[in-house]
Amino acid sequence: MQTYLKKYKFQNLLIILELICTNLLLLASTLITMRMARLVMDGDFKGIVICSLLIIVIYLILHFLFWKNDVHTTKVIACMNQDMRRDLNRRILAAGTQELGENDTGEYISWYTNNLKEAENQGFLNFYNGVDAIIKLIIGTVTLAMIQWKLLLCTILTTGMVFLYTHFFPGDVSEESKKVSGEWESFTQIVKEQLQGLTVLKYFGHQKDFKNRIGQASEQLENQRYRYVKCKSSKSEKYPEAVCR
Repeated sequence: MQTYLKKYKFQNLLIILELICTNLLLLASTLITMRMARLVMDGDFKGIVICSLLIIVIYLILHFLFWKNDVHTTKVIACMNQDMRRDLNRRILAAGTQELGENDTGEYISWYTNNLKEAENQGFLNFYNGVDAIIKLIIGTVTLAMIQWKLLLCTILTTGMVFLYTHFFPGDVSEESKKVSGEWESFTQIVKEQLQGLTVLKYFGHQKDFKNRIGQASEQLENQRYRYVKCKSSKSEKYPEAVCR
């Protein structure tokens, strides 16, 4: 695969450049959205309109870039696949029939030919996806460092702790996460009912009961989160029986 990536290096560099542009535009839209939230709190109507127009323009450009990148990537992969098939055919034809029979490569050749397109597509696409992930990581790291280096440090530490814990205690994380997800789903349903007006109608004239209902759901969710975090801490200290039950 490396041979064909080098052969079409200019086309691949253009794809990488497109990925960089799309990620920068996504970052710009996120920062503008954050700025617009501040303007909403300040009541700056003019600033909100300007930010909204900028976001619309950015998303129009993004849709065009996404389409262009998909078309360009598909064409480049097709060219690399064609060259790979041509080289494979040459190698097969270059080998004698007797040699192929002695090495019992017929089954391998049949399998490889039947699955070549899928294997090539997945291989090249994985490369582009990996490049995209690296670009996102670099841009995100630089952005966090520019905003506040402490925020970047906390993000790295949190990510490292989550990775280590999920690596060493996958079963416990899965079990406790299911409990938190269940509580979160219950709490979300209560909030949806509140937004739809069902809870307000149900507790009409009983404001105290209404507050107790919402507060109880929120407290139950926070307690489950607390047990989840406490269980993780206990596992890290190798005393799981103390709090995981």
